[in-house]
Amino acid sequence: MKRLIGCLLALAALTLPAAALEPMSKPLSIYGYTYYAIDSAGTLWAWGDSFHGGITAGEDPVDWEDAVAELENALWPQGGFAVGLAIDREGVLWGWGSDFAGALLEQDPSRGAVPLLDRVISAESDEGGVRALRDDGTLWSWNAKNPPHQVMDHVRAFSGCWAVLEDGTVLELREEPRPVASHAAGVSYDWNTQALLIWGIDGNLYQVRKDAGADRFQPPEPLLEDVVSLSNSTAVTSDGALWVWGNSLPLVQRDGALVKPTREEAERVLEGTPLRCLEGVRYGEMGMDLALVILEDGNLLRLPAFYTADLAQGDDPEPRETVRNLLDGTAPVTWREPDQSAPPPELLESQKDAIWWMLALCVSPVAAASLVYVWKGREKKRWPNG
Repeated sequence: MKRLIGCLLALAALTLPAAALEPMSKPLSIYGYTYYAIDSAGTLWAWGDSFHGGITAGEDPVDWEDAVAELENALWPQGGFAVGLAIDREGVLWGWGSDFAGALLEQDPSRGAVPLLDRVISAESDEGGVRALRDDGTLWSWNAKNPPHQVMDHVRAFSGCWAVLEDGTVLELREEPRPVASHAAGVSYDWNTQALLIWGIDGNLYQVRKDAGADRFQPPEPLLEDVVSLSNSTAVTSDGALWVWGNSLPLVQRDGALVKPTREEAERVLEGTPLRCLEGVRYGEMGMDLALVILEDGNLLRLPAFYTADLAQGDDPEPRETVRNLLDGTAPVTWREPDQSAPPPELLESQKDAIWWMLALCVSPVAAASLVYVWKGREKKRWPNG
């Protein structure tokens, strides 16, 4: 009865008008070898690889000195598949590049960025098209075959094939969306360890792994405390420390100097442990061979990066980039305020049940045999002539 009442209350809550979501200021984005940064005046600059359409002009690759101004009054950039995206301070989503996946809605980008959707607070693009979250909590999608249409509501955040609802529920976006965990504010995915990363309402970051060879999740494990900004493979904690994990690692700060991560540090990262790399940071993102970091003074710093696997094997790779201050001042970075009274993320009941069934079958062959026996008995009762 309690579960039934809880479900009814949840359904009632979803019928209420959604609270307006506040836009987040994020002045950086890295997609492959293409880079975007917003300066303090609101100009969005793009440089790096341009062959796939992520930059509208210039040679390939575009050096930082020849960076292209893609949009004015910008708030939030995002690289994507054959396209660049950005949200301006009025909430309009703009796009430029190639219309390969229908991302630009058949508009001609030859003269620059084209408007795509209004009231947007975040967006992503891949080979399947574009997904955009509006300030009313509705998630929209479009591609070459389908015009912009609403696919979900009551969403507070999304990343890839994951979404977080207003009530903190994490959904895996399939044909039939699957609830996974509760009490989340954001979500990401670590392709290196194949783990789901949940940014809790409590401000802490948790790791949720899948059982090997199975479609079930393990309980969330604490990863980092007091996270105030998060990207796909970096996080900044409230003390201004930059933490990094994944396929690439930047130079790290040790005794006032910037040095390569050690072999032992790289090995721990491959096992799923974030590495504390730099102090005095507001936001950062990792690329394949460099990191872009916004410091506390607002300056944009470029750091060389190295493949984690190479470092873990004891290789001594040479950096392709140099340490350099790129901008004296960037657009502000929005830090999320945690609710420290909130409970930590938990697996939802369906996921817990799956884990306990697996444990029972693995630990007790007798129990497994008993279950088969009971099931066969029930089937005989249901179908006595079968």
